[in-house]
Amino acid sequence: MEEEGTLDPLPGFIAGNLLLPAQEAMTNAIKHAAPRSIRVGPACASRTLVLTVSDDGNGFDPARARGFQEGHFGLLGMRERANRLDGTLSIESSPGRGTAVTVELPLPAPAPEPLGS
Repeated sequence: MEEEGTLDPLPGFIAGNLLLPAQEAMTNAIKHAAPRSIRVGPACASRTLVLTVSDDGNGFDPARARGFQEGHFGLLGMRERANRLDGTLSIESSPGRGTAVTVELPLPAPAPEPLGS
């Protein structure tokens, strides 16, 4: 795992809803892409958290990905979780070139210091 910037502990609601898309992206890579490696890279800058899961596997055409009409809910679920956190989910992939799934979301402002401390 790679880290950039400093990240305060995340509230449970954010951590849980961020963990699940990351797990789904890794599961999809293992099940469908035959990657040699998977990288998980969190980065934090200016109250924004960016989490990218990338692989060097088979890749796919995101515009042609199977969706909930065909009984596949993985990409839809990842997008809904990002939206629940006021964030965005992006998928970069093409056949033969691997995949990068990125969740970008605003972080809550840090709690103010108590007066008199």
